[in-house]
Amino acid sequence: METDFVVGIDLGTIKTRVLIAEVVESGEIKIVGAAVKPSRGVKKGLIIDEEEVTGILGLCKVEAERMAGVNVEGACLAVSSASIKSFSSQGVLTLHGGRQISEREVQHVTKNAQKVPIPSDRYVLHMIEQGFSVDGNSNINNPIGLDAVRLEKNVHIVTAVKEETDKLKRIMKSNSIEIIDFVFSPFAAANSLLGEFDKREGALVIDIGGEVTSYALYYEGVVRSSGVIPVGGFNISNDLAIGLKISLEKAEKLKMEKSIDDSFYTFGLEKVEEIIQPRCEELFNLIKNDAGHDPSFEMITGNIVLSGGGSKLRGIDSVAETVFGSRVHCGRLPDLVGLSELVDDESWNVSIGLLQRGGEMLVERFEEKRGTKDYFSWVVEGFKKVANTF
Repeated sequence: METDFVVGIDLGTIKTRVLIAEVVESGEIKIVGAAVKPSRGVKKGLIIDEEEVTGILGLCKVEAERMAGVNVEGACLAVSSASIKSFSSQGVLTLHGGRQISEREVQHVTKNAQKVPIPSDRYVLHMIEQGFSVDGNSNINNPIGLDAVRLEKNVHIVTAVKEETDKLKRIMKSNSIEIIDFVFSPFAAANSLLGEFDKREGALVIDIGGEVTSYALYYEGVVRSSGVIPVGGFNISNDLAIGLKISLEKAEKLKMEKSIDDSFYTFGLEKVEEIIQPRCEELFNLIKNDAGHDPSFEMITGNIVLSGGGSKLRGIDSVAETVFGSRVHCGRLPDLVGLSELVDDESWNVSIGLLQRGGEMLVERFEEKRGTKDYFSWVVEGFKKVANTF
């Protein structure tokens, strides 16, 4: 059976991860290699020392390659930093006198929505079509054939600082890795945690990293809003270190504890929770205020999903439920095959989602090549290779 590989790379502020999976024609993803090491040279998702990041990534790459028995040549790369900016754009077309909408009008209004003046120092990571509105009736997927006076098209755009994406390209190139796709972290997490039903009915995914938290709001099958909040798990550790007068290292471990040894510490869990809760409330209120600007936010009651290493914090789901006023749960990955025990943790959600994005790209390319003479060579010749066997 035809086999290929996909690779996901997550250069987090706290951890650097490289994940390799085998993909067969059926679309099944099998984990075959994984490596994780403490990050260096990253601050709030921004690269502050290219040499340090290049070195750590190189170590992870070699370790994952040895485990998987493949050479990594390309990868989907997660992006999440305090510099990310997301916004929506709208194209409008007036059909004077009213008439039936044709393909020509659809193409015209779509181009208008995409013609957004992007500053030269920004790089477009994603431009996501959100659907049409016809005479004020929104969330219409295909307006062709409808009679209308006013046709609107909405798109959601995610941008990063170009200097940062240039740094990432150089770091990847130094490790002989081609970037197959940039993926905003909460989109990757959603790939691994949400099904099509969840995205259609409405869901809010919150990926809590070390120094930044990113979110993506889904409704009617597409992203409605997204953003980054410059608060993460490290802020909570710092609060504990100051409030309890302990080292940052001890605070980092303490915030995840389910119980406390009274013979070792002079305080109990109540004191820890007293310090943690305000920071968590601040984080979720910032997200609520940011995401709440989109009307779809009111439609997602009961489907708020926490992801990332910060989601393992004791009691964080309860705080989120209080702030959002609805059920919140920590996202757990579906059953995986292969070396699944290596990634059985919420902090791998983004990396798993990157693999799934790579798998989707392979399937898309496969469908394009179906029935052609290079049926079995489409990956090697027609698709930027992700990995190659030794």
